[in-house]
Amino acid sequence: MCNCTAQKIKTQYSIICSECGSESPCLVCDFYNVFSAPIQKNYSRSHRFQQKVKKLLLIDSTPKSSDKIWQYLESNRLDLVDVASIRKKLREATHIKQKHYDSIRLFHTVFCEQPRLVIREPYKLLDRIMQDFDDIFVKWSGYYQDGLFFSSDWLLRRIVNNHCPELMCFLKPATSASRNSKYEKMLQTISMS
Repeated sequence: MCNCTAQKIKTQYSIICSECGSESPCLVCDFYNVFSAPIQKNYSRSHRFQQKVKKLLLIDSTPKSSDKIWQYLESNRLDLVDVASIRKKLREATHIKQKHYDSIRLFHTVFCEQPRLVIREPYKLLDRIMQDFDDIFVKWSGYYQDGLFFSSDWLLRRIVNNHCPELMCFLKPATSASRNSKYEKMLQTISMS
């Protein structure tokens, strides 16, 4: 831990100095009772979606500084000029298992010389995006209850485009017209119910 008097930013696994940028590991036990083992959490669509949004808005500071992806991208810094070149380099990194595609905006901010996109009120934007997700999820739950849900990437593109289209370049591009059509029909179906 540094000796700076500046504000410290706490993440899920470290403490970062806002002045000098030094990062210190910090593990926090997520527990229900201090005398019991940590409880395994069940899968939550809402939580998973929120994690993706936080990464997009640079609220969640992943990946860890020790992750192999940082060294790989740093060694290819001269090739990283825009979002497309970052995606290309990540695809080429066959030796790295976890490529952190959801952190494209962070990689762009760190490695590219292009102007940075500044989101003035990221937490308000997070709330609006999550409200839209929750509305869709509640409608889906009332209509389908079980089974196929929307692709989180498709839903993220759909919602982000309504609130902050400038962020669209950082999202996974659509790849299938038929899948897009299927999700559009699902959304229309639950919106009319």
